[in-house]
Amino acid sequence: MKPKNTICVWFDKDAHEAALFSAATFPDSEVVAVHAARGD
Repeated sequence: MKPKNTICVWFDKDAHEAALFSAATFPDSEVVAVHAARGD
């Protein structure tokens, strides 16, 4: 069985691009969900 990691990252801006870059860095990785925080 392959190990499975779940990564959670937080950025104030450009988070989506950073997540895509991170996923491209690791083989067989993907961005599964993006959740935007409300800007109160």
